[in-house]
Amino acid sequence: MMWNIRACAMTLSVVAMVTLAAAPASARPISEGTIKRECKAANGSYTTSVVEGTRFSACSYRDIDGDLYTDYYVDGDYYSTKP
Repeated sequence: MMWNIRACAMTLSVVAMVTLAAAPASARPISEGTIKRECKAANGSYTTSVVEGTRFSACSYRDIDGDLYTDYYVDGDYYSTKP
């Protein structure tokens, strides 16, 4: 029984270490030029606006199945994707 507890604890420790090691570093904001270029490359529609000093950008595009998605960015940081 004690061996099973130790094996389980070791497995969980390894999983936790791998998960932490695989976590991405803090991402830098993407430039508006990059967002616009990547949107164009995806045949998408790019929009942007500045409200009280904060830039909001979006790229609407269709996936290979024709489903519409929109990626949202705030000051160059990816925020979310909505179907």
